[in-house]
Amino acid sequence: MSENKDWIGSAIKHPGALHDAAAKAGALDSKGHIKDSWLKRHAKGNSTLAHRARLAMILKRLHK
Repeated sequence: MSENKDWIGSAIKHPGALHDAAAKAGALDSKGHIKDSWLKRHAKGNSTLAHRARLAMILKRLHK
């Protein structure tokens, strides 16, 4: 199986779009991070926002 080692860079087409959507919804905490509850709620479905939320959750797990 060949893996693309730069898959994260190619997966993020519009940096900051999810953060902007969360800010409009008032879903940022005091540090400016997106709340986990908002991410989980919006990660369901097949919309662009759902795809971005799921990717954010994956990247958050990779960071740990």
